[in-house]
Amino acid sequence: MSSRVVSAEPVRPDGFRWLQLKRIEWEDPHGRQRLWESADRTTRRGEVDGVAILAKILRKGQPPLIPVLKQFRPPVAAYCLELPAGLVDAGETAAAAAVRELKEETGYTGSVCEVTPVCVSDPGMSGANMRYVTLEVDGDAPENQGVKQELEDGEFIQVELAPWGSLLHYLLAEMEATGCTVDARLLSYAWGLEHAKEAACLVVAAAAAEATAAAVARQQQQQQQQGSAAAAAVLPPPSAASGVSQLLDGQRRGGSDGSALESSASTGAPFCSPVMSAMHAAAGANGVGDVGVQPPSMALDGAAAAGAPAGGSHNKAPAVPGSSGGGASSWSVPRAWLLFASGVAAGAAGCSLLLLGSRSLAAR
Repeated sequence: MSSRVVSAEPVRPDGFRWLQLKRIEWEDPHGRQRLWESADRTTRRGEVDGVAILAKILRKGQPPLIPVLKQFRPPVAAYCLELPAGLVDAGETAAAAAVRELKEETGYTGSVCEVTPVCVSDPGMSGANMRYVTLEVDGDAPENQGVKQELEDGEFIQVELAPWGSLLHYLLAEMEATGCTVDARLLSYAWGLEHAKEAACLVVAAAAAEATAAAVARQQQQQQQQGSAAAAAVLPPPSAASGVSQLLDGQRRGGSDGSALESSASTGAPFCSPVMSAMHAAAGANGVGDVGVQPPSMALDGAAAAGAPAGGSHNKAPAVPGSSGGGASSWSVPRAWLLFASGVAAGAAGCSLLLLGSRSLAAR
């Protein structure tokens, strides 16, 4: 037996304009009737209450930016960092509402890239729902120069241009520096970007490991066939390929290697990788130190490295809370992932070149 709503009774206190309370009677899977209290908007005119807007500002030769709003929210008695958002008017599509709201709240004009299905905002407390709408803003277009907001009476919104490639770093630093809070939708998106970077690095590392293993296998076969000591001399150390394979296997199993990610954050080495440990040791010996204060973009959209360019309300992202200018920090993990994957890929390419060279010598 499944749960179901038996009845819902609206309760609208005097003087309430935007919200109404609702007393819901529902039946649980065991057939027992229970009560639930919720708060719903009174402004829904169609299938959806509102939209949340993911707008990426693209300028030639510069990393992408994302407009983030800061405004005081009385229910939490604090300033809050949020995505641009707004209600959908009667007869208006979610896409049209997103374009309009972005223009009103930030001054920017964008084009719609995608619209998500209807999703709910806080189902434990409210029936409010929404759609995410992704827009691209041509930052070099004439209409996006010297932009001005078109705010309604009672709206007091500050627009901040955050670096898309290091959005999570930016938000956490803002929270630490100003004491503001962050809307869950924006913070979830920022964390999702970081997880996407890690996933991309794992894919690169896996491909590099497979290429290295294949090169080793071909070299070993050639050595057996030729019985030549020269062929053995060009074999890469087996620990490189096996170390990557063990790393990835540990992540898939969720065993000790995978669980070491949190503890290894302090050293900047993913999963306590011996490859990355050596790289960090070499960097320290050369006086380079840890450059992972601000995590770079993995160029998920082909953009350049992260960092807010001049022209935004923040030309440079603030320092990571609790970190100093040098030395390792938990924010060096994405950079370590990138260096790790790049190193493995370079090793695989080197093995392939050596293999081709040995074949040429054998042919002669």
